Amino acid sequence: MTLLELCIHNEKAQAYQDSLSIEDQIEFLKPYKKSVFTFHMEDGRKIVRGDEESDKQEMEEFFKEHPQIGCKWIEFHK
Repeated sequence: MTLLELCIHNEKAQAYQDSLSIEDQIEFLKPYKKSVFTFHMEDGRKIVRGDEESDKQEMEEFFKEHPQIGCKWIEFHK
């Protein structure tokens, strides 16, 4: 697989995840990620993401050191 093919694949996978409800996205990520969280954005959007290397505590510390632009608060699910 080339880098371009990988990028296209990842974009399609992210588009599929984003098409799910917030609850379904959270449940979809929980088995595969060490931490799962929702960004509650200033413009009203909610963005669900996860990290496969860092747990909840590590991500909380990361976000304290690196505030996310346009994010009002972060809700952790795992």
